[in-house]
Formats: sequence, C-alpha cells, structure tokens
Amino acid sequence: MTLAELTATLPNGFHDAELLSVHFDIVRRSLTLSVNLWVGSLANVSEEEREKYEGASITLRGVTHIIVDNMATTLTASDSGAMDIDGVPTSATILPSLPALVRNPSDVQKFYSLYVCDWNSYIHLACAEAIIEWGAASDSVATNPGAAR
Repeated sequence: MTLAELTATLPNGFHDAELLSVHFDIVRRSLTLSVNLWVGSLANVSEEEREKYEGASITLRGVTHIIVDNMATTLTASDSGAMDIDGVPTSATILPSLPALVRNPSDVQKFYSLYVCDWNSYIHLACAEAIIEWGAASDSVATNPGAAR
C-alpha cells in the first residue's frame, strides 16, 4: 500500500495530525513517522469525541526520496510538543522538481507530501510501501493532543 492509499484508510487522513518524530534508517531505506492522528468526527456531540486523537507509527519501506523544504527558523512546535501536519498528494505545484524525479508516470503514485504547518513548508516522501501500527506513538508529551486547538 502506498502512503496515499494508507492515508485514504485513516478516519481524517493526516488532517490536523501531529508529527512527534521521524526516524530514518538509511541502510534499510525505511522511515518511521511517530504521529498522533485525529480520529474524532465533527458529527460527535461531545468535544472529547470530536477532538479524539490516537497515536500511531507509520513505517515507510523502500524509501527512494526524502525532500524537506526549507524549515522556518522562527516558528516552533505547537504547545503539545509536536508539529502540526496535513497530508496532500505530491504535485509539481508544490514540488517543482517532481517531473525530473519520476522515471515513468506510475512513479508519481509513490510520492506523498506532508505539509508542516509550523514551518509553512513540506516534507515530500516517496516509498514502495507504507504500514501503520496503531497505538505506537509513545513520544507524545500531550495527554490530550489537539485539545488546545
């Protein structure tokens, strides 16, 4: 499953997600994102259920590209100690070098981008496979991520 396909299985994709950490194993070409994902629904009556977050570890295997746009030096992480993110399909609009990076049109599907709100820039990723493990984000410093939103 690609990262875009995995995103489609999440209750709210990466919308209002929190990035806690990134670990890249250069030898194994794997990257692990420790995240808090918003799993609540605006349709829920109680604020607790609307603002519900769950920790997860997302492992990318067969990583071919990691491209980090300029990180803002004046912006900091949210009060929870995490970086607020959102996910979007990678396009030449947000990654102008994309056409030069893909060898054939199907390679575009391997790309996915995370918009880092705190930096006002993107982390562009390309991999062969994405796997999620729920409940695995242990680096969280917030007991109720997203509650301060």
